[in-house]
Amino acid sequence: MLKMGFFLGRPLKWFQMAQDIAAKNSPTCCKCEDQQMQIGYIPTKHSSGVWQPLQWFRAKAEGILGVRTFNKEFIFLVSFRCPKCGYIESYAPDLDK
Repeated sequence: MLKMGFFLGRPLKWFQMAQDIAAKNSPTCCKCEDQQMQIGYIPTKHSSGVWQPLQWFRAKAEGILGVRTFNKEFIFLVSFRCPKCGYIESYAPDLDK
């Protein structure tokens, strides 16, 4: 699990690692019965104005003017979309395993 802070390193590298892990276990659509899903991601705009993939934080949401993320552990979310019906599932693959 990664820790949010000023010196994350290279977030894109960590996200690509998460996508690689998730792609090895690409799911099939639970709605369309055995339709292979396509890997992708859902971007969000960081407070610095930079677009980045969504993240899951291991913490309760706290803060008054937004959610505090500094020094919190997180995992990048990897999403899969069914090309037939459009159903989307997101996963948080653990990079430590």
